Amino acid sequence: MSGLVRDRLWEKVCDEAGEEAAAVLIHSGKTEQGFRVRTHGERTRELVDVEGLTLVRVPSRALRPQRGTRPPGEEEKS
Repeated sequence: MSGLVRDRLWEKVCDEAGEEAAAVLIHSGKTEQGFRVRTHGERTRELVDVEGLTLVRVPSRALRPQRGTRPPGEEEKS
């Protein structure tokens, strides 16, 4: 699939999902790992870049935001 088609499909997914759902797109890319990750919406995992590697952090239950709330420091989108 071309990058243009992938980007347009991702836009459609994000538009259809709205703010209530979450989506993840993983596609090939020119990175150390050979792929890129895009996310949309509320998620329970955090993507962390460590020296060019994308890692997934799973917060402990005590630190996870409750559904429908925003983590500290994250502003609401207008």
